[in-house]
Amino acid sequence: MKNLILSIITLVTLTSFIAVDKVQSNNQKTTSEVSSVECKYSQCTAIAASTGKTCKHCVSNEGDLYCWQHK
Repeated sequence: MKNLILSIITLVTLTSFIAVDKVQSNNQKTTSEVSSVECKYSQCTAIAASTGKTCKHCVSNEGDLYCWQHK
């Protein structure tokens, strides 16, 4: 009985470490997917409704925050 309880505790502990590792690798992937585009002024700061990611278009004028699609 004591060995069974110890085995269950060990299994739960190891499983939690695996889950934490997967979350950290997913966060790193999301961070590396974010890429900026080289623009003359700056990149649009809008979030695309369809994908939930930052718009990759460039703004038209200095001081603008949004591209022509998100104005």
